[in-house]
Amino acid sequence: MLENKEGTVIRMLLKIKNCNNIDSAEIKIEPEKLNIKYAINGTGKSTIVKAITAFCYDDAQKKAELVPFKYRDKSDVQLPEVDVAEDIKKIAVFNDEYISNYLFQSDDLLKGTFNVFIKSPDYDRHVKEIELLLREVHETFQKHNELDELIEAFTSFIKGCGKSNSNLAKGSPLVKAFSKGNKLDNIPEGLEIYEQYLRNGEIVVPWLSWQMAGSSYVNDTDKCPFCTASIQNTKKAILQVKEEYATKDVEHLNNMLQVFAKLKQYFSEETRCRVDEISKNISGMSEDDKKYLFNIKGNATSLLERLRDLKNIGFFTLKKENKIKDALTKYKIELGEFPHFNSKVTSEKIDIINSALNVVMEKVADLGKEISQQKKLISQTVSKYNREINNFLQCAGYDYTVSFENEENTENYHLKIKHNQCDSSIDQVNNYLSYGEKNAFALVLFMYSALKEEPDLIVLDDPISSFDGNKKFAILDMLFKNKESLRGKTVILLTHEFSTVIDSLKNIPRLTGFVKAEFLSNKKGLLKEVEVKEESIQSFVKIAKDNIGSQQDNINKLIYLRRLLELINPGSIAYEMLSSLFHKREQPSKKISQTEFEPLDDDDINDATLEIRKYIPDFDYSTEYEKITDDEVMKQLYIHAGSDYERLQLYRVKFNENKFNSVIRKYINETFHVENDYLFQLNPCEYDTVPYFVISECNREMLGVDGIETEE
Repeated sequence: MLENKEGTVIRMLLKIKNCNNIDSAEIKIEPEKLNIKYAINGTGKSTIVKAITAFCYDDAQKKAELVPFKYRDKSDVQLPEVDVAEDIKKIAVFNDEYISNYLFQSDDLLKGTFNVFIKSPDYDRHVKEIELLLREVHETFQKHNELDELIEAFTSFIKGCGKSNSNLAKGSPLVKAFSKGNKLDNIPEGLEIYEQYLRNGEIVVPWLSWQMAGSSYVNDTDKCPFCTASIQNTKKAILQVKEEYATKDVEHLNNMLQVFAKLKQYFSEETRCRVDEISKNISGMSEDDKKYLFNIKGNATSLLERLRDLKNIGFFTLKKENKIKDALTKYKIELGEFPHFNSKVTSEKIDIINSALNVVMEKVADLGKEISQQKKLISQTVSKYNREINNFLQCAGYDYTVSFENEENTENYHLKIKHNQCDSSIDQVNNYLSYGEKNAFALVLFMYSALKEEPDLIVLDDPISSFDGNKKFAILDMLFKNKESLRGKTVILLTHEFSTVIDSLKNIPRLTGFVKAEFLSNKKGLLKEVEVKEESIQSFVKIAKDNIGSQQDNINKLIYLRRLLELINPGSIAYEMLSSLFHKREQPSKKISQTEFEPLDDDDINDATLEIRKYIPDFDYSTEYEKITDDEVMKQLYIHAGSDYERLQLYRVKFNENKFNSVIRKYINETFHVENDYLFQLNPCEYDTVPYFVISECNREMLGVDGIETEE
């Protein structure tokens, strides 16, 4: 970490050792800037991301995955080391892992939409004020635990009645429990010896399961299958248990008896007597009994809804109400509406709740004001994010729009997407969006998520390589365009796309002063950085002219000149002369067909020579021809070349017809010509853009070794 005289951090350092293909690296990070790390594939960009993540969060598994292959299965293993700047304690990383963990849920574009977009300090302040105004109601439930027990008992009873809207469901637990009568309170004759088990609600079900499992083994024996004692006198009773009881029905019966016991004090006197009669009946339930219990279910369901509403009363349950006072009045419970629960105990509990509501109603004006302000805040927040995201989608050419949807009476928000040619939203978006579309959404949503988390470092792992030029620009513009973006945050963006560097340094005015770019190269595990400035981005014409005018051997100058002429004056006599030279034709000639060449006459040779001498005054064809055809001269030029790019060109001259595989041959040929160059590029003599595996192959052919000592 470097600081200025005032103590302000001006640079953070990230040191990496023994991580995958990186033996050693020192990565510079400028605080509050977009730090672009531009490198060709295979340099170690993803390794940098993994190293930061593994060591920042002390992830043992990820650390183990960073061990270089050359050290695996060896006793002298060199373990990965990462020295993360002390300022970096929390990071946010955009990569495939983030997309798979947080994005494109089955019913939502983003996991945690509420926390990312809606929740804010202002939101929390209003929630706190609203909760304070409703405090009496909430504290009533906190102080009286029996209210939660009543809610739980109501829930169990209603569930036991089944889902039928007209009567008790035939397959409901309540019907199964009492349809054959209560044989726990009314033990069948002959089974009295098991009374202590059958009437013990805590053990009756597991005991029955145990007893019935053993009864399967007593048909052909008079010995107990558990202790081998004689069961000659009890064998009939053992087998009778299996005939009289079904374990599952007994389980239902036992559960429902416990529910009735909890509700007993809340039942009216008449209801309590009737329920007691039904629950103890040996002959089972009649149709009238079922209708009576179903009637109780209706009372219980209505009262349960009131209790739950009161317990959960808050902004989301009141936000749709135009008149808060009228809404609070509706929350009051009139016990006369629930005759089955019109008991002294119930009345006492209801009076406590209604009294709490009366206190709240005295503050109804303040409550209404806070709810109104919260609604306005959420509306403004949703509109803002809708506008920003949809403007981006439109500018980038994506035919989609997003919207926020709120679940009824909850704080759960979902970010939904729909195609502009369809009114309904899209679920399972992974099945519909293309790879590029998903990446575009992912980047924008990641930005908002990172802004909410406020990490010390934001890492973007090659985020926009899958987009065309217009969409890349639109995404960069969205990510860094204003105060509520990543502009001014400490960001590392790793990319193999040079157009990203061009856009960031030259084409997005908002980023002026916020960007620091470096070119990364990796040779034999040593990763180096070279700064890329705006003036480093040059046209090929300028690069060629600068390198032609530099202090280097004429052969290298002529290579640049040939490429320059190919661009600005293809087919000229000067171009044909240089082609003859590099194809090692002693007599300069020009191509007249794919296989035929015609010697240049004296006038053409003179004209070509004069044209070339405008750039290289001491040019002489014969002199340069002798160099090119002298293996030792070419070898020395190769060894003392100023960059790997120049070595690559010298290799191409020496081995006109490459001996390499087709992939490497294509790479070398494309650097020799101009067919695939960008309009703007970095000077290859200053930035080592040649992959190490390519230059290693050239070294083998030219020198018979993988590496060479150079004058760099």
